[in-house]
Parts: sequence; C-alpha cells; structure tokens
Amino acid sequence: MEEEVHRLLEESARCKVDKKLNDALQKAKEAASKEKKIRQLRENAGTLDQVNIDLTFYVFYNLANMYHANNLHQESLNSYTIILKNKQYP
Repeated sequence: MEEEVHRLLEESARCKVDKKLNDALQKAKEAASKEKKIRQLRENAGTLDQVNIDLTFYVFYNLANMYHANNLHQESLNSYTIILKNKQYP
C-alpha cells in the first residue's frame, strides 16, 4: 500500500511539472487519503510504531505544495501545520 502512495506522489509531481495543477492536487489528496488509511490500519493492529514518518512528511509536504500551486493558501497552511504537529523530537 505504501508503494501506491509513492506512485501517487510521483504522479502528483509529474502533473505539476506538466502544468496540470488540478490533477496534481487530486493525486496529492489521494496519496494523503491512502497514507491515512495505512496509519489507521497500523493503529488498529497495534503496530503504530511501524508508521513511516518520512512518508507522512512527504505526503503532507506535497499536499501543501499542491494546494499552494492551486492558490488554496489556507489549505496549504493547514497541511504545513499538520507537518509541524507531527514533528517528533528525539
């Protein structure tokens, strides 16, 4: 399932390069949705310690960028806020 999230992130980036900004945003949203499902499945299985925090970061960073590219600045700020709240300190 993580491979699907990676594929969606790549497609989102490719769409942005091709100036298909709405498609880029939709792929970013889909990636965020799938990543959320992964976290929920791991939480339910009691394996939350196996959550890929790097993947979570990349998903929300990409989502924030795609919101910004589509002039949805408040949504972009909300995504950046999620990143900051998820920051884990050693």
